[in-house]
Amino acid sequence: MSFYLALVGLCAKSLNAVENFRYTTRGGEVCLLERRDIAFCSLPDGADQFHMTCMEYKDGFDLKTFCREAREKSRRFVAGLHLTLSPPAQLRQAPS
Repeated sequence: MSFYLALVGLCAKSLNAVENFRYTTRGGEVCLLERRDIAFCSLPDGADQFHMTCMEYKDGFDLKTFCREAREKSRRFVAGLHLTLSPPAQLRQAPS
């Protein structure tokens, strides 16, 4: 297991566990995100440049599964399968 990917995964898990970390602003309004998705910079084997890897944060987060999926997604990017970004998290209005 990659220390870097484990760190990214555990940070994402912590951010999603604390409601106050999921607040953001959109158009001047404060909103609460249902989840914070994951985006991180990586340099997979065989790559000559860093790139961003974006993944949806899933309920029932499992660190080993995340690390395996993150590594595979980075490798597929380098192999030329240029995956699209995950859709943005759904917003709901922050309580007043």
